[in-house]
Amino acid sequence: MSSKEGLERYKQEKLQKRREQRLESYYRNRNLKEKEYALSDEAVRQRQHREKQEKEQMRRVKETERRRKYRKRKREENINDQRQNEDLNMRNTFENRTEKHRALKKLKLALPKSPDRRVTTMVAYLQNSNSPTVRKLQSSEVISSPEEIEEHKTSKALTEDLKNSY
Repeated sequence: MSSKEGLERYKQEKLQKRREQRLESYYRNRNLKEKEYALSDEAVRQRQHREKQEKEQMRRVKETERRRKYRKRKREENINDQRQNEDLNMRNTFENRTEKHRALKKLKLALPKSPDRRVTTMVAYLQNSNSPTVRKLQSSEVISSPEEIEEHKTSKALTEDLKNSY
């Protein structure tokens, strides 16, 4: 046997011996670990304190979950109420009169100075029925929709015809 092989064999034997020692100590220590120790008063107090803290934590978690569900339910109810009262919400968009005044002032300053151009700009904007703002104004009946305008023209023509026939 060469010296290299002998060295390798020696390492393997040593490794095997160490593994056996670990196994023996594992089984020896396992028996020690299985024994139950008598708890000291301090350990009992600590355990009780931890249990109390865990119960408190669970109570807090349940309470926050309950609050979250309650708030979600209230939020959904408010959304439904808001949808029903759109015209009221439109009046209460601004928190106070000053805020509304400032917004109107910005709008007026952004529009052209000439009354004719101002009217033309506003009419062009309000005739665009694809705009969400215009649709909102039509649904809240601030401005007339194209169908309502057509009905109004028809009823006006009808009244004129009735007047002329008598």
